[in-house]
Amino acid sequence: MKIHGIKIEKLSSDSKIEVQQFEISDLIGATRLNQGHYTNTISGKYSNGLVDFPAGTIVVRTAQPLGNLAAYLLEPQSNDGLVVWNFFDRYLVPQWGWV
Repeated sequence: MKIHGIKIEKLSSDSKIEVQQFEISDLIGATRLNQGHYTNTISGKYSNGLVDFPAGTIVVRTAQPLGNLAAYLLEPQSNDGLVVWNFFDRYLVPQWGWV
């Protein structure tokens, strides 16, 4: 995110924030390489609610000059975001023991 000029911040204290979160129901890797990656297709549903976040949690706000880019990169179902290009695989893929 920083490479793109998107501002990020860390919460200095525990916070309860109203969020829209994505609950993953399926993550499928492509069967063929695409520019050196097995790109992902993800499915799931959104839900809204208050979520408790501990101090130190990284927050990316969309109310910034590059907020639209941040939203696009972090959108799970965007065509060219970070999920598609395997950025979060080590946190999402069970065979790596991170789920």
